[in-house]
Amino acid sequence: MQWFFRKEGADAMVIGKNLVNPFFYRMQKMQNDYRTSQITLKDVNSSVQSWIGHAKHADTYKLREKIFAGIVFANRAQESGRS
Repeated sequence: MQWFFRKEGADAMVIGKNLVNPFFYRMQKMQNDYRTSQITLKDVNSSVQSWIGHAKHADTYKLREKIFAGIVFANRAQESGRS
């Protein structure tokens, strides 16, 4: 895990791309796995909440908004109108 101070003397921290990029790609994989019913929404939620817990230690509000703005989890049953 890599944390960076935003500027000299600032008390806010930001996270490095080494934490953001893998999570973004993992989210894309989880979308596909959920769509094909390989994982449950509970598994997705657990992973997302864990990452958010780590990310909250830095100034990441806008980053989290950006990451989660375009992510939708729907499985094939939901897409076709079945339960």
